[in-house]
Amino acid sequence: MNRIIAVKLLVANILPLILSNYLFSQVDDSRLTVMVFLGIDCPISQDYVVTLNNIHEQYKGFVKIEGVFPGKCKQRSVSQFNRDYSLNFSTKTDRKNRIAKKLKATVTPEVFLFDRSGKVIYRGAIDNWYFELGRHRSSPTEYFLLDAIGAAIAGEEIKIKETKSIGCFIEKVK
Repeated sequence: MNRIIAVKLLVANILPLILSNYLFSQVDDSRLTVMVFLGIDCPISQDYVVTLNNIHEQYKGFVKIEGVFPGKCKQRSVSQFNRDYSLNFSTKTDRKNRIAKKLKATVTPEVFLFDRSGKVIYRGAIDNWYFELGRHRSSPTEYFLLDAIGAAIAGEEIKIKETKSIGCFIEKVK
């Protein structure tokens, strides 16, 4: 077999499987996982930290929350964000946007709820507090992520599986 053809087959067929396993190796099979894309300079991400910390505390043992900072942010900046906003869940960087691309995440904050097998069972907004950029209600009236978590824990069908996230656009990385 020609070396070029072999390399193309590897890149086209095997590499995506390896990459997929790597990206989602953090999904904990004993509980649900929330992956939330956050932006260091995104005011909406900053506003939702308290909500995310509360969800982490409320569902400790049932749900793992992992923050993902996409783009060319430095680990030092992420660590500073974690300290400034007192995040009580783990975070990591996605400098090449591999995770963001795989999940088709477009804004921060945007959440993905994974079941115990690693399948996305909800994606979108945390709630409806923000209804457009720069505009929010005094308090949310719909709690999309909490409803999805509650249904999943109870073994029920999630009624709303996807919503539109309002937030800061994730910059493309070359």
